[in-house]
Amino acid sequence: MRGGLLVLLLVIPLLSGLAAAHEPDTFTVIVRED
Repeated sequence: MRGGLLVLLLVIPLLSGLAAAHEPDTFTVIVRED
């Protein structure tokens, strides 16, 4: 259980960081396509 919690604590910030980094790119691409 502790190992899984540690993995979640490490993975969630990475996923949120990647999502935050990619959101502006996808947004600009959508705007450009329109």
